[in-house]
Amino acid sequence: MIAELDNTKLREVLYSLFVKQDIPHAFLFTGPKGLGKTSTARIISKLINCEQPVKQNGTIEPCNVCISCVSITKGTHVDVLEIDGASNRGIDEIRDLREKVRFAPSQAKKKVYIIDEVHMLTTEAFNALLKTIEEPPDHVMFLFATTEPQKVPATILSRCFHISLAPATQEELLRAFKRVANGESLSVDEDALIEIAKLAEGGFRDGTKILEEVALLAKEKKISKALIDQVYHVSAMSSSIDELIAAFADRDVKKGLTVIQKVSETGIDLKVFLTQLIQKLHGLLLTSIEGKKTAITTQDIQMILSLLTQAYQEMRFAVLPQLPLEMAVIIWAGGKQTLEVRGQEKKTTIEKLIKEQKNLKVQAILGKEEKKASISESDDKKTQQTELPKNVDELKSLMENIIYRVQSTHPSVAGLLRGCTILSVDDDAIVFQAGFKFHKEKLDDSKNRDILSVLIKEITGKNLKITIVLKS
Repeated sequence: MIAELDNTKLREVLYSLFVKQDIPHAFLFTGPKGLGKTSTARIISKLINCEQPVKQNGTIEPCNVCISCVSITKGTHVDVLEIDGASNRGIDEIRDLREKVRFAPSQAKKKVYIIDEVHMLTTEAFNALLKTIEEPPDHVMFLFATTEPQKVPATILSRCFHISLAPATQEELLRAFKRVANGESLSVDEDALIEIAKLAEGGFRDGTKILEEVALLAKEKKISKALIDQVYHVSAMSSSIDELIAAFADRDVKKGLTVIQKVSETGIDLKVFLTQLIQKLHGLLLTSIEGKKTAITTQDIQMILSLLTQAYQEMRFAVLPQLPLEMAVIIWAGGKQTLEVRGQEKKTTIEKLIKEQKNLKVQAILGKEEKKASISESDDKKTQQTELPKNVDELKSLMENIIYRVQSTHPSVAGLLRGCTILSVDDDAIVFQAGFKFHKEKLDDSKNRDILSVLIKEITGKNLKITIVLKS
């Protein structure tokens, strides 16, 4: 079992621990999803409780035939308990666990608790668990797994043997997929396995799932690269990635949104598409750092990668999967416009560029407010309202201020507004012009209108009627 682990570094660590019989009472496995954290925990529980472990070539393996090994494989062993941290995260569940660990195992050498997604436990639950981990009974072992180690308290981390699993290399993925293919008597081309490894995003589980899906579609025929392309639109995705990078290079909003719409309509998994896009840009970044010529500058690639990373994080909770990626395109296109307004080309870091985009023209608004603060108290009481913009530059300043204010609380609304301009504003109404139908429809939503109404009143001091028109 240990010999079959596809993560090379993990295999070496476990070899060392079990051969030397220097086994910690608590392990913490961390890393992205699908790398085998929970599977490794099950292997360790087998090694600990195997009745006749096999020692050969300086390693030790569970026999996989004794009652203990078989029952752990089936998930029926009474002394090896798997707990979902997300579903059993409260203090009551942990108190119950603390009571049960006192009792010796019924059949096994050690009682093993495998807690998946342990970061989901509440603070109170972690505190209740701490004492048990500090002074565990000799017959108990804890195996924790999580994708978010930063959420595990330092007091828990310090009492565990921490093994961090990195995304699998293509070589490790290929080795794993070949073993699965051989075990299932599947006929697979080497090129097909390479394509699956690319789609797996460094995860064994995702790659194995893809292999299972195409095996069903192949219907006992040989699994080819062409079949992978047909099912997962590999060629179409590669072409669309190149088109979107070109749109980024040209700062062409319309072209970028058209590419994203095409990808969405084709049925390509947008998360996979975004991952492949980031990988392609990462390659361009390394190329540009080496001094070789690329279509986009190093600084621009850095900024785009920052926007796409944020889009990837937001995609998980987005109502429309394509929206975070569309917002990234719009924000990036707006970046050039804001720099042009300032009338200068300036090399800067990602953090400075983001800060500049947020603060652009806001100083003009703030300057007016500071000037008003110097007005006498009696005059201030007469007019509590902000002077409305009168020319194009002031309208741009107002727009930037609205976007700046709404960004921290409603980033999706801020993203929509970046595709708009203010046509006019008076004592009764404010008129926004949207560049795309999608933006107009979203801003016309009652919830988004309410957000804008409150914000505009805070800025102008007036209850203005909001009108949104589509650019002809």
